[in-house]
Amino acid sequence: MFHAFDFKPLRRYKSGTDKTYIGFHQTKPEYAMGIAKTGFRINTGGKARSSGAFICAEVNMKRVRVVNYSELCEVQNTDAWWNEYDTIYYAHEQENRDEFCVKDPAQILNWIIIIDDDRLRRYGLDTDFNNTCCNCI
Repeated sequence: MFHAFDFKPLRRYKSGTDKTYIGFHQTKPEYAMGIAKTGFRINTGGKARSSGAFICAEVNMKRVRVVNYSELCEVQNTDAWWNEYDTIYYAHEQENRDEFCVKDPAQILNWIIIIDDDRLRRYGLDTDFNNTCCNCI
């Protein structure tokens, strides 16, 4: 992910240039546990911006529509954009607050979950289970 002495923040997504991009998601540890055990799934209306766990993911962006604040209402709470696009990238006025949404969990190529407390052990994520591809835990 990032290294302390040569830290370089991820630059803003460039349409037509970036095929993959790194995204971060913050969620509750119990939700992160579910993702670790069963994989990502299409959003079912859950609340975003929960805290306790971070997910860092490499994402295949595919066909991207970049939107600004005035265009958000065209893509929020609808799947109407799915026929033409695979990803919505919201270019926030403050560049460090950009967000994106993918339509298919298969676009998530690699991911890691970070939980910085005792919950890792309590939720059983410190041991091997069927969905750990490399079986290296």
